[in-house]
Amino acid sequence: MNGNFFIKEDAIYFADKSIGEVLQFDYEGKYLGNVIKKGRGPNEVREIEYVTTCANGNVLVMDASWSFTLFDSLWNRTINSMYLNFNQSTRTYKDRFSHPDPNNLDIYEIAYDWECVKLYHDCAIFPITSEHPKYNGYEGGNRKHFYKYSYIFACLGLHDSTVEMLGHYPPLYTSKMISSFSGVMYDLMDNQMIYSFQADSLIYVMDLSTKQTISSFGISGSGMNQEYETYRTFEQAEDNWLNDSQLYGYYYDLRYEIETDQIYRLYTLGNHTQISKLQVYKHGILIGELTVPKETKYVGYINGMSYFVVPPDYENDRIILLRYSFQKSDRL
Repeated sequence: MNGNFFIKEDAIYFADKSIGEVLQFDYEGKYLGNVIKKGRGPNEVREIEYVTTCANGNVLVMDASWSFTLFDSLWNRTINSMYLNFNQSTRTYKDRFSHPDPNNLDIYEIAYDWECVKLYHDCAIFPITSEHPKYNGYEGGNRKHFYKYSYIFACLGLHDSTVEMLGHYPPLYTSKMISSFSGVMYDLMDNQMIYSFQADSLIYVMDLSTKQTISSFGISGSGMNQEYETYRTFEQAEDNWLNDSQLYGYYYDLRYEIETDQIYRLYTLGNHTQISKLQVYKHGILIGELTVPKETKYVGYINGMSYFVVPPDYENDRIILLRYSFQKSDRL
């Protein structure tokens, strides 16, 4: 039960990482079969890390090797595995190590903690980060420079393999350096991209035609414990993450739903509470806030219902989906 849910054409799909298949269910949760299998056949994949859909019905599959495969709306493969090569520069290893350059792709890697990729026209957009020993959010003496100048997204051209970097951290991270809670979540909204960060109350809007952030909005979550600890090394952050993720509140899911023209953002409160809160925005205005089970995530919209998934119930070997009916009005 390791993977991600998504909705496509009034059906629910689960990209199962453990078996390398995409499983299909109807809107009541009845299993219908698989649409992508693991293998080396014409419409099969070697493995699955994350799956996403495009507005035209196409489906993009990413595996753990940074390889992308594109399927059309009928689940036929249209682009064979395309590998993302971060080392596209001509710099020597010594030069890359001694002089990390935030404008050079060779210091970055995919931010797998956020397991997310979005399709925009012929481009795959995904989060990136740097764990370069001399250029990262923790150590190496360049933390302020890192949070001011490093990029947070990469855009891979699916037909020409070109890569463009875009987006930077907001001022919050240069002033407070909240390294453990610097993850980014994002979604597409027409020709724009909305994105937000774990510790930042604001939601940013980027114009994808110009690749520039043009506005921001957002209200701080109520009752969040945001007195974050600052760590100086990766090791300290990793050793304390399990406790910190329960002690501190943070934003963790951001989605735009075209059917309702609403933005959903979810956050935890911290202090070891067992609930999450769901914020609902429309036209940049917070129109409602609901209490939901902890770590609930948005899946999609079918037949007037918004679907959410809660963390797997491993004891009873089941996954639970929740359905909510949100009005399309400006108030909930």
